[in-house]
Amino acid sequence: MNNRIIIVITNRKDAVLGSMERVLGSKFIVKTVFNGMPAGEDLLADNVLLVGFDSLDVSRAGEMIDIVKSSSAPILVLDGFVENEGIKEGIQELVKALPKDSNLIFNIDDKLIKEISSNAKESSFTFGFDDKADFKASDVNINGGLNFKLNYNGKIMPMWQNNPDNDYAYGALVASCVGMILGFNLVEISELLKSN
Repeated sequence: MNNRIIIVITNRKDAVLGSMERVLGSKFIVKTVFNGMPAGEDLLADNVLLVGFDSLDVSRAGEMIDIVKSSSAPILVLDGFVENEGIKEGIQELVKALPKDSNLIFNIDDKLIKEISSNAKESSFTFGFDDKADFKASDVNINGGLNFKLNYNGKIMPMWQNNPDNDYAYGALVASCVGMILGFNLVEISELLKSN
């Protein structure tokens, strides 16, 4: 496997990146960088590189565009972000620059992200609580932890998280999207997320 770069724009760092690390770490070497740029050796290594931001302005988006072009089949996850000047433009530039073999995964519950992603030309998946989401959470229960049903492509999979926060439902949805792209099945993903 060549280096896979997954860029994640999220304001739920622990829930989203933690869930992704738990799933992907079962098969791959995962290196995570948050709110910083990866080192050169990270870009050359044979691993999965998670590059997370809670905000991405135009100048940093330009740097990420160069990195994305060096990856085989990059994945961009748009979950949520800390609003600041230039972030919408920065994310739009990154979405426009994604190569053909990339995947875009976005939170359909967030109106701004949905708008930014509407003209994407690459393969895309949506996640959220909205009925139109490709990876949809439903029947959420909080009882010492969080459990819900993940609905994907006519299949329903129970999901459990030890943390009783809805952010962890989003984390599980993102991890499920990325996991499916990288060859996991929903049963594996559910078990990996349950065992934390």
